[in-house]
Amino acid sequence: MRGGQLVLIAARPATGKSVMALNILSHLAIKRGVACAYFSREMLGPELAKRLLAAEAKITLDALNSRKLKDNELERLGQTIQRIAGAKLFVDDSTDTDIADIVAKAKQLQRREGVKVIAIDYIQLVNCIAINKRGGGRQEEMAEVSKLTKRLALATGLVVIAVAQLNRGPEQRGDKRPALADLRESGQLEQDADTAILLHREDMHSTETERAGEVDFIVAKHRNGPTKTVAAAFQGHFSRMVDMAHEQAPAA
Repeated sequence: MRGGQLVLIAARPATGKSVMALNILSHLAIKRGVACAYFSREMLGPELAKRLLAAEAKITLDALNSRKLKDNELERLGQTIQRIAGAKLFVDDSTDTDIADIVAKAKQLQRREGVKVIAIDYIQLVNCIAINKRGGGRQEEMAEVSKLTKRLALATGLVVIAVAQLNRGPEQRGDKRPALADLRESGQLEQDADTAILLHREDMHSTETERAGEVDFIVAKHRNGPTKTVAAAFQGHFSRMVDMAHEQAPAA
């Protein structure tokens, strides 16, 4: 990823947008040694930690939550904890939702820890108190949040991943596929994003689909490259998305 960019990951609820964002940051931090920060305004740190361990150790979330692990799973879990112990992946799950607070914390993490990539999950849960105090509506407030997020990327050279929720537009279409026009509360996000990726899973809408367990990454906007659709495997029980051609889940 090139610095100074705003990357948008958007989908309807429960499609896997948080899974994708966390997978990207964990890959960068654990496998490539890139310092990253995850600003979660939807889930608490312990829940995110379980998702990270499930994805990296390939142990189901149900097994982690129940603490009923087989011997081989316990071994994998121990090895995973050792492997990721030194990774620079900082999680902020505080109740601060003002964009000014997030911007200040991101800049501080960049200075102190060398953070290069941050994710905000999800952007519509972030407020702009300055706009709110002068009586601006939610659309105006969300537009300012988007502008300040983009300004953060440009001013610091950070890659900023904004996780966003789509409105019910896809559900009104026959194919249920999302579009940028479905962005909830603000079209400003569409304008400010350098790259916009929309997630779509056919198996959320039909039990008869031949594409069960697959997710489409719809690159709907890309300032520096082509728009296209890429398919991947969605392993929700492991809280991960993987290349279908190169990786399989371990045997139980």
